[in-house]
Amino acid sequence: MAEYPEFILAHGCLGPVSFEERIRAAAEAGFTAIGYSVLEFNALAAEGVTLDDLTGTLKAHGVRVSELEIALGFDAGFNEPGAGAPPRWGPPSFPFDVPCFDGATQVALLEMVERLGPDHVNVLGTYGPGGSRAGERMAALCDRVSAHGATVAVEFMAGTSVPDVPTAVGLLADVDRANAGVCLDTWHYERGAHAPGALDALASDRVTVVQISDGPRRPANPDDYFAETMHLRRFPGDGEWDLVGMLRGLVARGVRAPWSIEVLSDEVQAMDPGAAARALRASLDQLAREVFADLPNAGPVGI
Repeated sequence: MAEYPEFILAHGCLGPVSFEERIRAAAEAGFTAIGYSVLEFNALAAEGVTLDDLTGTLKAHGVRVSELEIALGFDAGFNEPGAGAPPRWGPPSFPFDVPCFDGATQVALLEMVERLGPDHVNVLGTYGPGGSRAGERMAALCDRVSAHGATVAVEFMAGTSVPDVPTAVGLLADVDRANAGVCLDTWHYERGAHAPGALDALASDRVTVVQISDGPRRPANPDDYFAETMHLRRFPGDGEWDLVGMLRGLVARGVRAPWSIEVLSDEVQAMDPGAAARALRASLDQLAREVFADLPNAGPVGI
């Protein structure tokens, strides 16, 4: 029987609610897996929240963290001994004042990998030109998380040192680790890294996760990538991209990666968290029905 991929409620979709409210909304909408942010946990830890608090909430609702975000500028080397203070990641238009991946963030991330047991950890390259040791540095992260069964997934994005699929494929060759893969974000693919046939070069077993959102063919503001990226993404089916065709192509090639819905939208964040989670789940269910329409025995996972 062909099964739908596992569905993940990505970090950042719901509004500024407590961790417990987010997990409750996810569980009630039928999600058994979520994405979470090491950067958010660092902020909560400063207020006295512990990983025991998080794991207790997850267990109570039957939800797990399967996707852990994000090592921004993993290839810059600021997480290594003797490195100086990390600079801010991204251009001035990036809406968060967070530094490149540094030693303290790495310690927190590795503890979360050990305690929460995510399937994959997403990393982004340096904004602008990256260092010459990107493969070596990603390999080191792969080695650190391998004991806990996690994969390191590089998320390509225009403007970073890993801007597109070919660069990501080349990086994986340099990394040469079984637990190295790619996070295929439909937004970043359509907005900045789209090229006919590009996905054909990506081996099916290297697609670690597909992050899903929709959008218009033309960006609302071509001069500010992050304004639309962080505020105007659309539900699958509400935009103009051929998500069904893309996903059918991936499935036909043997990709069985989970789908992580990442609709970063002011409209969604303004909704009641429960209603937002249900709407996000419903859009994934509809998308899966269309993608797997010609597979009569296809069915959902975990519900």
